[in-house]
Amino acid sequence: MIEKALSYITKRLNEHLNLQLKLNEDIVVLSNLLNENGKVSSSNENKVFMTLVNIEQDITLKNFHPHSGDTHQGFQKDTLLDINCYILFAANFHESNYRIGLRFISSIIQYFEANPSFSKQGSPSLPHDIEKLTVELSNQSVEQVNHLWSALGCKYMPSILYKVRLITINNNIIVEQIPGIKPIGDEF
Repeated sequence: MIEKALSYITKRLNEHLNLQLKLNEDIVVLSNLLNENGKVSSSNENKVFMTLVNIEQDITLKNFHPHSGDTHQGFQKDTLLDINCYILFAANFHESNYRIGLRFISSIIQYFEANPSFSKQGSPSLPHDIEKLTVELSNQSVEQVNHLWSALGCKYMPSILYKVRLITINNNIIVEQIPGIKPIGDEF
């Protein structure tokens, strides 16, 4: 589910950037910042990394699902799980292309300001098992940014952090079988 959501966002961003900036290649790559050797991958130079940096359960809407704990044909299904994914966009552009990297970060900000959510109605290509994605800027202090980049094990790159809200995972696990209702006269 997470991979589908992040791949969808990557695809939409690349479509937008290619159209807006008349590019012939995808600039946003869904990837780790570092390869297995702890180095920034040379194949992703002059690209914008989109990488998952945190996952958390969204407990604010836990009790407000219309289908949560739904019973269907005598079976009670597991509740839905809403999660938030924090995704980092980092411009991996060398000194001579630093300004270009900043332009891409600015274009990403503009795109999400104009398109803060994706739903089935407005985005028919949204994966069928995702109801809605909402993307919002996650403000970080300089200290928080420093901690994030230290945890990632990288030197700072121009970047921006977004929270992708309400990725609903419904695993349809049956929790219990509920016996059917019998008429009062059928007890004997």
